[in-house]
Parts: sequence; C-alpha cells; structure tokens
Amino acid sequence: MQWFKNLPLFYKICLIVALSVSVFTANLLINFFAFQSTQKELRLLEKQIYKTVQLSTINSVLIRRADELYSQAVSFADTDVLNQASQTVQDLKTNLDELRVLDLDNATQIQRQLGVIEQYKALSEQIAQGMINDTIDFSTLPAKAKQKSELFEQADNDLSAYQQSVDALFQATIKKAYQSGNDGLWLSIQSGVVLTILLVIVALSVARNISFTANELRSSLRELADGHGDLNQRIKVLGKDELGRTAENFNKFMDTLTSAINGVMSVSQPLLDTSEKLVHSTEKVREVTNTQSAQASQTQQSINELIQSIASISEAASAANTAAHETEQEAHNGLTAVTDTIANSKELNQQISHAAEAVNDLAKGTGNVSSILDVISSIAEQTNLLALNAAIEAARAGE
Repeated sequence: MQWFKNLPLFYKICLIVALSVSVFTANLLINFFAFQSTQKELRLLEKQIYKTVQLSTINSVLIRRADELYSQAVSFADTDVLNQASQTVQDLKTNLDELRVLDLDNATQIQRQLGVIEQYKALSEQIAQGMINDTIDFSTLPAKAKQKSELFEQADNDLSAYQQSVDALFQATIKKAYQSGNDGLWLSIQSGVVLTILLVIVALSVARNISFTANELRSSLRELADGHGDLNQRIKVLGKDELGRTAENFNKFMDTLTSAINGVMSVSQPLLDTSEKLVHSTEKVREVTNTQSAQASQTQQSINELIQSIASISEAASAANTAAHETEQEAHNGLTAVTDTIANSKELNQQISHAAEAVNDLAKGTGNVSSILDVISSIAEQTNLLALNAAIEAARAGE
C-alpha cells in the first residue's frame, strides 16, 4: 500500500470516484446481463416452448379424439363421423408439422410420429370404409384391428412422451429464468458488497490520512501559538502526497526554527553572563562611590575645622599684633616676626580656602580621594607648624 500513500491527493479522490463508478457500472452490467438472460428465456417460452406445450397437449387430445371417432364411424357406419375423424387426424398432422418447425431439436422424432399417425390414419379409414361399405374382409379384420390398436398406442405414447418432455422443458426454462434472475441478483449483491468494501477501505484510508495530518498540524500550531510547543516534536509522515509533503515542510520549518533558537540561545548566554558581571561591577562601583563620598564628607568636615583653627590663630595673631603695637618699641624684633607670621597666616588662609574649594569640587566629583587626603594632611602639618611659630612669636612679643 506504499504506492497508494505516495499517490497525490487528487488521484486518491479520483480513485474513489472511479471505484464508485465501477460499483455502479458492475451492478448495471450484472443486472443488464441477468435481464438479457431472463429475457432470452422468456422469449423462448413465449415464441417456442409455450406454443409447443399447447400443441403437444392438443395433439394428445386429438389422437384420442380421432380414435374415438374412428370407433364410432365403424360402430354406426356413419360417413360424417368418419370424415370428422379424418379431419381430426389432419389437424393433428398440421400441429406436428408446426412443431417440427418450432422444435428443430426434435424434428426427427416428430417426423417419425407423423409417419406412425399416417399409417394409423390409413388403416383406420380402410377398416371404417370397409365396415361402412360392407367390403371388409372379416378374416383379416382382427389382424388389422390389432395393428390399428398398436399404431394408436405407439402414436399416443409418442405424443404423450413428447408432451412430457415439452412440459419438462417448460418447467426447466421457467426455473432457468428464475435462477438467472436470482443469480444476477446475488452476483450483483456480492460484487456490490466487495466493491463497496474496497471503496470504504480506500475512502477511510484517504480520510484517515487527511484527518491524521490535519490534526497533527492543528495540534502543533495550537501548542506553538499558546507558547507551550515542543520544538523537538515532529509530525509523522504517512506518504508522499500533498499532506505528506506538507508534514515534511512543517518538520523542516521546525528544524529551522529550532536551529535559529539554539543559535540565539548560544549568543544570549554569553551576553547574560556579561550582564551579570556588569551588574556585579556596578554594585562594586556604587559601594566604592558611597565610601569615597563618605570620606569626602569627612574631609570636608576636617577642612572646616581647620579653617576654624586658622581663624582662631588669625584672631590670636591680631591680638598679638595689638600687643606688639603697645610694646612696639620694646619688642621690635618680635613685631617683625609677628607681622611675617600674620602675612604667612593670610597666605596660608588663602591656600586653605583654595584647598577647601578643591576639596568641595573633589567631593562633588568623587575623584581621587587618597591624593586629596595627602594634600590636606600636608597642609594641616604646615598649619600646625605655622601656628606653633605664631605662638612662639606671640610669646616672645608678650615677653
């Protein structure tokens, strides 16, 4: 059946149509031939056998009627009765001539019956005429009567046998006609059943192929549409017809789709790993930035405290300057030192202000905190030294 599966769908449907036409044609032909056979038998009955049965039945009656008339003609010495007997025999002979034409198969037998009847007629008329005319030889009468009786029995038996054979032929022909119709009916039923079963098998095979492939396609497409489809699932290919090629193309499409998705997955996995690393690095940068922001805040606070210390030092230097003016004449060297200290303090104050601005900018931009802290530490050390020098000079000025 592989060749049938590989047939195009159009040819499969054409095959179903052809089988349907074959079923109809086969039944039509069977019924036609059965009808022809029955018609033949019926025509034979109508034109030959029925007529033969009629004539053979009439002949059996005529031979007996003729014998009775001959006997009456002898008994009553009546010429009219003799003529009736002769006419009856003549009718019998006419019927036999007609039967010989109708029944060619038994023409020889009928011809023999005609000969016997002709002898019977001649002998019966001779006896009857002799009895009527008183010319009969009574010495030969018993022998002639016996011969006449034998000829009658032979003719009657032959006609009866022929009638029976014709009746049997009539019955056989009727039975044959009935059997022919019955055989045609059964043959029509059997061929119809066989061809119908074959048609059903072919139709079910085509319908099963169409239904299976269509359901598989529908199920696969529905699962894909719902997002629950298995990309490794394939449709079973049942043949090389249109539906089979559709299933093959669908499987090829699934192979292509699977390859494309596998390719995307192979590329997306490294991207996913890189994204995770980037997220991790971003978290670390955020932590470092938060730490640097906290350190910058602490540095800002230290610078503010340093500015306050410098302001205090400046106030102390101013006080020392006032004291120095009061004792200008006593501590000229101390005043000069204090003046230098004040100048250095102002310059240092400006440097610290610039450093504070730089630290503020650094806190905003979260730059290199460690370098700034080193600068601030250096400035703080210098400030401490300057404050110490100012204190020493102030002490000297006080002295």
